[in-house]
Amino acid sequence: MKKYVVILAVLLIGALPLLAQDQTPRVEVFGGYSYVSADFQGASGRHNLNGWNGQVDINLNRWLGLTGDFGGYYGSVGEKVGDLSVNVSFRDYSFLFGPTLTYRQQHFAPFFHALFGGNHLSGSILGVSASNTAFAMAIGGGLDIPLTPHFGLRLAQADWLRTQNFSGNQNNVRLSTGLLFMFGGAPPVPVSASCSASPAEVWSGDPVTVTANGANFHPKHTVTYAWTGNGGKLSSANTQTATIDTTGLAPGSYAASAT
Repeated sequence: MKKYVVILAVLLIGALPLLAQDQTPRVEVFGGYSYVSADFQGASGRHNLNGWNGQVDINLNRWLGLTGDFGGYYGSVGEKVGDLSVNVSFRDYSFLFGPTLTYRQQHFAPFFHALFGGNHLSGSILGVSASNTAFAMAIGGGLDIPLTPHFGLRLAQADWLRTQNFSGNQNNVRLSTGLLFMFGGAPPVPVSASCSASPAEVWSGDPVTVTANGANFHPKHTVTYAWTGNGGKLSSANTQTATIDTTGLAPGSYAASAT
C-alpha cells in the first residue's frame, strides 16, 4: 500500500544584504590639497606652488560625466633685479570644464579627464602687480577609493596643466589629493529569494525536486546553497536544485530547508 507524503520546501534566511545595483552617484564633489610645479618662464624657471583643488562632477551614466574643475595655487620666489634681491609672489587660479571617463569597480574607480577653460595668473614685485587671464587645459586622471555610498578618498590625481599666460606657453604639473562626497543615484536594491518543492505531495517512493531561487544578488559574488531535510534522502546538499528520494517514508509532512 502506498503512503501519502507531503514535502515542504523551506527557505531559511538571515538579514540579506542590499545589492548596490549600478549605484552610480548622480553628483560627486571633490575638494583637497593641490601642488603645482609651475613653469614660470622668465622667472627663474620652474617653481613650487601650493593650494587647493575642487571639482564637481555630474554623472550622465556609470562611466561618463561632466566636470567643473577649480583651483587656486600660491607661492613666492626670490629674484635678482640687477644687484637687488626681491621677492616675487604669485597667485594662480584655474577654471576648467570637460568630460570625465570613470571605470567604476566595487572598491576603486580610476578616471581620466580632459578639461578646458582659463587660467588667471597674477604676480607682484615691489608693490607693482601684473595679471593675465588666458586659455588653459588639463589632461590627466587619478584614482578614487569609495569607502561608503556617499564618501570616499581621492587617493591621487595627476594632470598636465598647460596655460598660455602673458603670451607664453607654460607646461605645469598638478598633483591633487583629498576627500570625495557623493550624492544621488539609484537606491540599493534588496535581494530576494524563494524556495519550492515539485510536486509537493507524492506517494512514498516517488521523487520530489526542491529548488531555491534568488534575485538581485551581486553579480561578482558567488551564491552558495545548503540543503537539509528531516525525511528522505537528498541527492545533493549544495546545489541550487536537489532531488529527494522518499522511499520508505511514513505518511506525513516533511521539510527540506535551504540556506
